[in-house]
Amino acid sequence: MRRRWITSLLCLWACGPRVGAGPEDGIAEVTGMADTTGSPPESGPVESGPASGDEDFEPERDYPPQEQPQVLDVLFVIDNSAQTADMQLRLGQSMGAFVEQLSGTPRSVQVMFTTTDVGNPSCTPFQPPGYEPAMGAPVASGCNARIDAFTGLGSNPDQRTDVCSALCPVDMIPSDAFVAFDTETGEHNIPGGSVVETLACLLPQGINGCGFEAPLEAMLRALDPTAAHNSGDRPFLRDDADLAIVLLTNETDCSVEDFGVMDDPSYWNINPQSGNPQPSSALCWNAGVECTGPDADGVFSECVAVDGPLHPVSRYAGWLAELRASGKRVTMVSIGGVPPVTGYAGEPPQEQGGGLDELVYRNWRASDLSPHEVQAGVSVEHLAYDLGIGPACTLTQGDVHAVRAIPNPRVVEVCRSLEDGGNPACCVESACGDYEAALGCLVGMATWIPPSCGDPCG
Repeated sequence: MRRRWITSLLCLWACGPRVGAGPEDGIAEVTGMADTTGSPPESGPVESGPASGDEDFEPERDYPPQEQPQVLDVLFVIDNSAQTADMQLRLGQSMGAFVEQLSGTPRSVQVMFTTTDVGNPSCTPFQPPGYEPAMGAPVASGCNARIDAFTGLGSNPDQRTDVCSALCPVDMIPSDAFVAFDTETGEHNIPGGSVVETLACLLPQGINGCGFEAPLEAMLRALDPTAAHNSGDRPFLRDDADLAIVLLTNETDCSVEDFGVMDDPSYWNINPQSGNPQPSSALCWNAGVECTGPDADGVFSECVAVDGPLHPVSRYAGWLAELRASGKRVTMVSIGGVPPVTGYAGEPPQEQGGGLDELVYRNWRASDLSPHEVQAGVSVEHLAYDLGIGPACTLTQGDVHAVRAIPNPRVVEVCRSLEDGGNPACCVESACGDYEAALGCLVGMATWIPPSCGDPCG
């Protein structure tokens, strides 16, 4: 399942025109997105951070035509539900490498963070006081200002404030709803702070979000051209910018179209404690994925996304196609439920082993239980009730699984839709793997210009 591409199509990238910076600064002037159809739902308000620009962030640039800077907008959609603290910590620790990977070419970069929570009504009764789902809007405050978000839900909640304190001793925030920086001059929109430190402060999203994660719907709302953060003089989504997307989640996508599914017992699994069907995260798998099998060993030969009570994946693949039709290069990395990638090539797409090639869809096994779960009396039946499909990968620390991720065919299908025509545009990486390498795969695709193929090109 490795990616392949057609050199002649990539030549269009190398030899086609690139839109440069505006006349006044390295951040190109934007007045609105090109005309599109099927605009996504209206996004919620920006959680925090001023909407106006930083007047000090106006680097004056005068590039020769062949050295015009690339313009890149990067969207991070971070799972803020339970059991994702260590994933957020590991990704936050990769921000230094991420910024370094972006360096080397004059480039105007904007980075925005949001969560996977778009307001499923089944989660509303359990929201802590003051909590509001991001609904795809930017989260532009430091994690210390949101420290209550690192206490989980329930009567005996997890406490993971260590994630914030390890990444962000003191909050640093940008003057916009996103971080903006120039890789050549080093100028940025962070008064009194640094780019890497601010990215590390904004990235942790907490663990008190809805357990019915909807990364695809959150992504779509974040990219809504009519949203407040994509409007005005300093929008996140710029007309002349390429787009890179990072989706981090440990469960399957649950972007619900018909919330009646939440009350439909046909999508529920049996709770071993009560012996009755009850709603759980397994509902997302049951409603959004269809599998062939299993065989006698509990292995399914194939699992694919299906339309139904969840939004069809074509909703998201189609919207990304609209963005590409407007002239953007769109690339994506899914960091989720696949085995770790074991090797990388020098040119995109970089994965060369493991990952999707080794993904097995299967039922839960006793060997999937951590020592802590065994001691606590957790059963395979309980995990099957809770999550549905068995894990694609686990990362054990001590007697617990710090990271455990189940497959996510819906996100993978949307990611791979970007490869039509053979374009290197999708990295499918493991939540249990190397996050720096995962971001490197994305940056490699988002910034790579193929060798020139002469004039005229292809």
